[in-house]
This record gives sequence, structure tokens and C-alpha cells, in this order.
Amino acid sequence: MEIMVNGKTCTLKEGATVTDALKALGAVPIYTAVEVDGRLVPKEDWDAMALKKDMRLEVVSFVGGG
Repeated sequence: MEIMVNGKTCTLKEGATVTDALKALGAVPIYTAVEVDGRLVPKEDWDAMALKKDMRLEVVSFVGGG
């Protein structure tokens, strides 16, 4: 199935979860926030939230620096 991640098309298996999408992107969950279709998704819900075709994810990874 195809979803949009940060404005780009991403192909995942049917029934993939937010966690699956993050793994496919190589994101580090501890430093990541995810919004699905305009709604912030708490980390504790990532494993249970099944994605559907054409959903839109915004993934933000936080990076420290100085």
C-alpha cells in the first residue's frame, strides 16, 4: 500500500503500523514524533495503529547539537 511520509510516497505492506513505517524509514523512535492525518500519535499507540492506504504521516526527528 502507498502512504505519504513527509510529502513523499512510501510503499509499505498492508496492515503496517506506525512502528513499521518508522523502521522502514530508519527513524530512531526515542527522538521521533509522528503525526497521522494531522493528529499527533502518542508513542504508546504506534504498535497498535494500523496504517491505511493514502494516510499522511509527518515524521519529525529531534537532533541535538551545539
